[in-house]
Amino acid sequence: AHQRRTVIYRFAPAGSAYGRGYLPSWPESVLDGASEAQRAVLEPPYHPRMNRTSVDRRGEAVAARAREAWKVEFDERVFGTRYF
Repeated sequence: AHQRRTVIYRFAPAGSAYGRGYLPSWPESVLDGASEAQRAVLEPPYHPRMNRTSVDRRGEAVAARAREAWKVEFDERVFGTRYF
């Protein structure tokens, strides 16, 4: 018999979902009352190097490490945006 399968890219590996500039955001009503960790989980998939907040093993939000300023400036100059 034929079997259908679906790939859920919401939970894709970061390297498979690299950009974030094109992605929509959740309505504010969904985010009202959400903790920083819950908001991080609701983010669409994109690579952590794009200043993504993550969640540690205890379920707490971990601030993103900022990219070097020269790399961000390069992206803005070449691509016209902070994120390509």
